[in-house]
Amino acid sequence: MSKSKKTNVSLIVLIYAIIFAVLNVIIFVAMKPGKIDNDIAKRAFWFSYGFVALSFLLHFATLFTFDKKGGIDAVFMGLPLSFISIIFFGIETFIGLIFMILGACSVKVPTALVIIIQVIVLAIFLVIALLSSITKNVINEKNEEIKQNVRNIRFLYSDVEIAMEACEDEEIKNELRIFSEDIRYSDPMSIDMVKHLEVNIETVIMEIKSAVYDGNYDLVKSLIKKGKLYLLERNKKIANSK
Repeated sequence: MSKSKKTNVSLIVLIYAIIFAVLNVIIFVAMKPGKIDNDIAKRAFWFSYGFVALSFLLHFATLFTFDKKGGIDAVFMGLPLSFISIIFFGIETFIGLIFMILGACSVKVPTALVIIIQVIVLAIFLVIALLSSITKNVINEKNEEIKQNVRNIRFLYSDVEIAMEACEDEEIKNELRIFSEDIRYSDPMSIDMVKHLEVNIETVIMEIKSAVYDGNYDLVKSLIKKGKLYLLERNKKIANSK
């Protein structure tokens, strides 16, 4: 982690620590939980405070746990999870403060009701967090697969260009140029049914390079034709699968 990033993280932690401290001061100074003499009201207050504190910590955790380090940000219905966690914190704080105020006023709210309502809110957020994380992982894996396929195409294209540079026959060199362009503009996506064709194309290109180095241009010409057929079949099958 760079020095500037460490500084930013430290500042974010400090900001959240200040917010949490201010929130606690407001709660404990305004509501004076130590003066609640009713056990039921006292339980309602402390359970609610615990849920509010937990929602704050969960929101804080989403800033680092579900960031863009692994690719895209974790999202749910188009909204970043960090933003959804703010909504969750706001809702939980609103509900929790109501129960805490009632507790501070010695209103006997059933403990089961206090817990059930806030557990439901917490459960909804956790389910959303898990779903968004799963979606993020699936999309990132797909993106990484696409990037790897693009790299593979570039490697093949580069190998044909290397053979083209080494070729001393202008006619063959032109055919290699056309073949390289066909590879370059091929669909970077791949499917299981064309894996064997991609292996064949790689093999043909290796054979082309070897034949060019040996000056066997008749063999190069036939290999280019074979490679183009493999490439055409690959691209057609991928197009038909969409």
